Amino acid sequence: YYEALGIAKRLGLIDGVGDNKFNPTAKISRQDLIVMTDRVLKLNKKVITTATVQELNNFSDKDQISTYAINSIASMVKEGIIQGDGSSINPLANTTRAE
Repeated sequence: YYEALGIAKRLGLIDGVGDNKFNPTAKISRQDLIVMTDRVLKLNKKVITTATVQELNNFSDKDQISTYAINSIASMVKEGIIQGDGSSINPLANTTRAE
C-alpha cells in the first residue's frame, strides 16, 4: 500500500507515526480516524467549518483527546458527523469496522 500511503501523505491526509514512518499493522484510534475524515472532507470542500474547543464541552473525556486531534474532532462534532455515545467521544479507543 506504499503508493496509496504516499499519495495520502502528499495530500496532507495522514502523517504516519513520526520519523517519516507508518505502522500499517497498528490499530487506528477513533481520534485518528476522525482527523483523517476531517482532512478528507476539508480537502474536498465538503466541510469548511471552523470549530473551537467549546464544541467538546459536553463530553466527559475531552481531556483525553490529543492536541493534534482537538480541532478536527471539534469540527466533526459541530458538523454533526461525530456524536460520541452521548457523554463521551472515546478518542483513544480503537475504531471498529462499523465506524
